[in-house]
Amino acid sequence: MKFFKYLLTHFFLNSPLARRWAVFLLLLLLGGHRGVAQNYPVVVTPFVKSAYSPQWHDYANNPDLLRINLILRDQTKDEIEVYLYIAIKGLGWSISTNPSFVPAQKIKLQRGTPLTLRGPDIADYLAA
Repeated sequence: MKFFKYLLTHFFLNSPLARRWAVFLLLLLLGGHRGVAQNYPVVVTPFVKSAYSPQWHDYANNPDLLRINLILRDQTKDEIEVYLYIAIKGLGWSISTNPSFVPAQKIKLQRGTPLTLRGPDIADYLAA
C-alpha cells in the first residue's frame, strides 16, 4: 500500500504524461473487458492476382486472376441467397458492376461451408 501511495504522490501528481497514463489505466480497468465488433452474417474474402487489368473480360475468362471466398457465419440461418457487387480499382482506373444489377440466379450459401468463386463463375457480374 505504501508503494501505491508513493507512486501517487511522487510520480503521478508531478508528471503530466504520467497523469495521462494513470487516467488511461483507470478507464481501462473500470471499462471492463468487453470487446465490441461488427458481426456480419457473410464473410467475403477477395483475392486478385497482381496482373491487374482494367478489362472485365480478362477476369471473366481467366480463373486465376480473381477468386472470391464466401462463407455464411450466421448461426441462425442454415442457408441464404446473396449476390455480389464487385469493384476493382487500379492506378488511374476502376471497374465495377452496375449497382442496380441483380443476377437471375443468386448465390446460395450454406452455414459454415465455404464457397469459392472464380472469374468464369461470376462472368454475369463482370458482363453487367
